[in-house]
Amino acid sequence: MQFNIATKPMDSAITKKPTERMMRLYHRLADRWGEPAELIVFQGHQGLQPSVLNAVHIALWRPEHECDVATFFSLGMSEAMMPSADYRVELHLGKRGRLSVDDSFALARFVANLTEYPFMYSLKLDWWERVANPGSIPGFPDCTQLLLAPDLGTAEMDRFDRFQSPDDDVRILRVIPITPRENYILKERGRVAFLDYWTESGIDIWSPRSDDDDD
Repeated sequence: MQFNIATKPMDSAITKKPTERMMRLYHRLADRWGEPAELIVFQGHQGLQPSVLNAVHIALWRPEHECDVATFFSLGMSEAMMPSADYRVELHLGKRGRLSVDDSFALARFVANLTEYPFMYSLKLDWWERVANPGSIPGFPDCTQLLLAPDLGTAEMDRFDRFQSPDDDVRILRVIPITPRENYILKERGRVAFLDYWTESGIDIWSPRSDDDDD
């Protein structure tokens, strides 16, 4: 699934008015992290294939001194309920380090395309599930699958896994590219062994990596 891309700021790029839910989620993210540097809008009707979602906005926070991870957050996926789900989702992807304009757009488009994935294939996505064939992952050339994770490595009271009421049915899925070895450990040995491997190996989940790094 591919969307066309709009690259203008929020106040001039949105040709479809954002919904009330999208605006609430946007403001809650801004309260938590500050205003995003950019909001990139993907119009579903301009895609190369029919889409379920009318529009998806990808909010981008660029790396700063306090946080050197670029953050991409979808707004609009939660407008549709996934098949057999009683909850909605939005996606969050991070990439450590500064990105060029082209790299930022590539990652934003990747996240936007992923929002259509469960609707295209009649799937219900949740924490700890994997996307086996995501295609080429911009910025992560040696990662072949995606882990959809809860908030990892954060004290329980500070975890940000869902929005507050009236949007507490919107779960936040962290989109984490993983290598073939990481995928094998998670699939064959389970979550505890997988997290232990990450901890013992000093894995930086926001950085590109390959299985050769451990050899």
